[in-house]
Amino acid sequence: MRNITSFEHLYDLKGHILVVLGGSYGIGKDIIDIAQKFGLKTYALSRSSGVNVADPESIKNGLEEIYKKEHRIDFVVNTAAILTHKALSSMSQEEIAESISVNYIGAVNVAAIAYPYLKDTHGSLLNFASSSYNSWSTIL
Repeated sequence: MRNITSFEHLYDLKGHILVVLGGSYGIGKDIIDIAQKFGLKTYALSRSSGVNVADPESIKNGLEEIYKKEHRIDFVVNTAAILTHKALSSMSQEEIAESISVNYIGAVNVAAIAYPYLKDTHGSLLNFASSSYNSWSTIL
């Protein structure tokens, strides 16, 4: 895919299929809104729609349903994440495990499950990560 250097090239994406995991609010919802303005057909998958990136089967089912309807998936964006607002030293093992499961393993799950669809269309995957990981002052 070529490098997009101006907004005009975004209109070339009209009719392409974009799936955003974590697309119900925040940056994921903003991506959906912007993509629709440029004519992309969009789908938002999230825990509220039954798709949890920590659950590979739910990702598989969500993408399969879209593929059956559209016969293609061109772009997958993963913005799904969780942030526990407390110091690491105060987090329970369950909270730590959930954070790793969603924020790290979830991104791997999305990449692995989306790959066959994106390979067929020579599409793209974009994973977002939070910059909150560098707030080392909150560890103690």
